[in-house]
Amino acid sequence: MKTRILSTLLLFASAYVWADEGMWMINTLNDDLMARMHAEGLKLNGTDIYNPDGESITDAIVALDFIGTGSLISKDGLLITNHHVAYSDVHDLSTEQKNYLEDGFFADDRSQEIPIKGKNAYILKSFTDVTDEVNQLMADELAAGRGAGFRRISHLLEVKYTEETGLEASVNSMWQGSRYYLSLYQVYNDVRLVAAPPVSIAAFGGDIDNWEWPQHKCDFAMYRIYTAPDGSPAEYSEENVPLHPRKWLKISTKGYKPGDFSMVLGFPGKTDRYASSSKVDFTAHVSYGISNRLRAEQMAIIMKWMNSDPAIRLMYSDKYFSLSNVQENNEGFSQCIDRFDVVQEKKEIV
Repeated sequence: MKTRILSTLLLFASAYVWADEGMWMINTLNDDLMARMHAEGLKLNGTDIYNPDGESITDAIVALDFIGTGSLISKDGLLITNHHVAYSDVHDLSTEQKNYLEDGFFADDRSQEIPIKGKNAYILKSFTDVTDEVNQLMADELAAGRGAGFRRISHLLEVKYTEETGLEASVNSMWQGSRYYLSLYQVYNDVRLVAAPPVSIAAFGGDIDNWEWPQHKCDFAMYRIYTAPDGSPAEYSEENVPLHPRKWLKISTKGYKPGDFSMVLGFPGKTDRYASSSKVDFTAHVSYGISNRLRAEQMAIIMKWMNSDPAIRLMYSDKYFSLSNVQENNEGFSQCIDRFDVVQEKKEIV
């Protein structure tokens, strides 16, 4: 049973790219937060967004192995995500004869959709505060003379809830162990690649265009989730059928205008928003200073060989992409810490 760091992102912004402050977990859609979003133009209720007892938008939001978020956009399990989320899959499916990274891939019909071994799609079914249960179990295990570290405690609870519900359970620590949350997921194991544009347009501009705005690329890819004929999760089989989700997102063709409300729901992983000034200073000027330099040297060596031979380029494309993706983010982090004097701002917070 794997323990994952998971939070649900809820961010609202206008078309002017102004964002409200903060990151909210999906179970914190209280009256005050909903009132603020309604004032900005939201027309949904809290239960339209998250409803563990019924249908809601969260039923259409998918975690792809917890490396990225996807959205279900059809009644037949079609899922759209970022190309950079699908990059490793497209790379692994590519050969010198069929280089889907360089040439792109588009299935003409469902028979051409490519199964991806080991790919999993997770749909959140519930998200619950289990702090009291975790603390009680820790106390009981200590009293019995057994280990009570979080790794063991989370494993015990994950096994318990997986057996009780038939769903995959994940217990996560938030705010340095002050609160604990239980996530329950329906997991689908038959995920197939449907479409991915060539990397020349999917990643146009390189990682500068991944982390900065505006962007000028077609950063998307499509998968389809399949199930057993009865709709239950199943390993790949030719007998499987497309997932018929109880909720999917409908794509509007009306466009948008300045001031329109927008909201993002997904799986960003974690936030260090509440880190101390010392930690921010160390990360930006010591830790990232060293790792950025070493990573840049690695990338220079790899790129030299990638440019020498197309076969080598394909072999190392995914590795190089992973390095450059992190490099651009970390360098931008360090630059912005100084640009906005974040360390001093943190020091002044009481």
